[in-house]
Amino acid sequence: MTAAAPQLSPDTEVAIKHLLGVWLQYGGGSFDKQRGAYFFPHQFMSIGEDAADYLISLGLGVDAGYCVQLTEAGAALLNSHLEN
Repeated sequence: MTAAAPQLSPDTEVAIKHLLGVWLQYGGGSFDKQRGAYFFPHQFMSIGEDAADYLISLGLGVDAGYCVQLTEAGAALLNSHLEN
């Protein structure tokens, strides 16, 4: 998925990196090797649905049914967080 990286304040960028890291570790997020994309479930999680909507509104994710799929920009943020 190609998407222009959104302009985020440094504080927002750090917060999103932490959100994605926590969601990956505790919320069932995963990397689908076959598709080469991260998916984060939000079904039956109102806070997860809110987080998914927020990521989508920033251009960092797209709706994939019961999951949000990170765009290239969203995956780049998460990867930079995981590398540190």
